[in-house]
Amino acid sequence: MGIKLKNNAFATIPAALSSIDTSLTVTSGQGSRFPILGSGDYFYGTIVDVNGNLEIVKVTARFDDLMTIVRAQEGTLAIPFPANSRIESRITAATLEDYIVQRGAILLE
Repeated sequence: MGIKLKNNAFATIPAALSSIDTSLTVTSGQGSRFPILGSGDYFYGTIVDVNGNLEIVKVTARFDDLMTIVRAQEGTLAIPFPANSRIESRITAATLEDYIVQRGAILLE
């Protein structure tokens, strides 16, 4: 239970995403690139559009190509994204902090 990681996961979001959506669907078959999540598991994703606008989200559930997300993580804003934006698995500050805490290591600032 906790943060899950997977290398180089990315997917296209074929439909526009509003700033209040709490789920997103990726292109068919691309959801399998991301971690399998059990109860209490999550991962951080970065949504980015063609202009470089981005938002970090916390993905709390994934069923095939459908992801449940918590918006506006790590100081980013919940913004709308046009169709064909991407969600990517990137290392973020929260990813590292949560991983270190989960492993019981000491976090130094």
